[in-house]
Amino acid sequence: EIAGITLNFWYRFVHCLEQLLPQQFRQLRIDNYQPLLLRLIQICVTLLKYPEDVEELQEDQLDDVHRDRRYVSDTIEDCCRLIGGNEVLTNLGERLQQECQTFSATSKNYQGVEACIMAILSISHFVPNDEPSVLPFLFAQVFTNLPSDITKLRYTNNLCIGKYASWLSQHVEYLQPLLPYLAQGLYIPHTASASAVAVKQLCEKCKEQDLGESVLQLYEGLFAQQPALPTTHNRICCLELKDEIELLEGVCKAISSQPPSSPATSNMVARIVQPIGARLAMLMAQPPENMTTSKRVMEDLERLTVIVRFLHPSEKGTVNNNLVVELMKESW
Repeated sequence: EIAGITLNFWYRFVHCLEQLLPQQFRQLRIDNYQPLLLRLIQICVTLLKYPEDVEELQEDQLDDVHRDRRYVSDTIEDCCRLIGGNEVLTNLGERLQQECQTFSATSKNYQGVEACIMAILSISHFVPNDEPSVLPFLFAQVFTNLPSDITKLRYTNNLCIGKYASWLSQHVEYLQPLLPYLAQGLYIPHTASASAVAVKQLCEKCKEQDLGESVLQLYEGLFAQQPALPTTHNRICCLELKDEIELLEGVCKAISSQPPSSPATSNMVARIVQPIGARLAMLMAQPPENMTTSKRVMEDLERLTVIVRFLHPSEKGTVNNNLVVELMKESW
């Protein structure tokens, strides 16, 4: 709590340094304070660690922890404004290696590794897409060797993948192994929302990587586990509707980046549109007083809205657009 009080000072400190003129004098002062700022970053990583008893905290206590972590992350981001993303990332990368070695030796206290990854994702806007060392180490070695059953660690990993979607679009060799990792996260309650957002961000940034078929199969797999007709518990996967909508938006954007005239594109459009029409037809045959049926109809209408907004694979008047138009007409 005492450490958190100082964060406003560091925000004002960074702001004042940014206002110094002329530029040469400002840079001289920043260079003078750089060792202090790098030390501050290391302290912030320590403050980002979850408490050892995090699994025993009440919901309101956990909310306080998450709030404090956001403030600390903002402080690390402020440091990037002065000394640059590369310098900060290098500093964090060295700390990450140390924490990984400690965790590998003891298999305890994952909090240090998670805190480093949290810090790295918080500075994503300041890291260039040609960063050559820390991010390859993170995506190729750290993620693949961490245990998959620590949900808080996995949640942060998923967020980090999404934040660095632009970098991954330029380094395809690291992208493909991460997709199954995100797909698994969709079936874990605590990580499902972060996985869905990360998949959407990859679809938005990696338009040249032909992700359409991969993410569509992932989305179809979710529905393969759900009953066609409404039941009391109709969601077998761990994805809430709002998170599923995020995922569906990403799928639509990935399909939209495919060649318009390709038969594969038309097939993908049909696979995403026609199941909605089939479900709506079955739902409309159910008793109208069934509240579960009404809820499922509204869910499919939300999905249809996302498709209309974000699925644009070809020119007007072609079969792909006609599928959507016909589905809308039948729905109404």
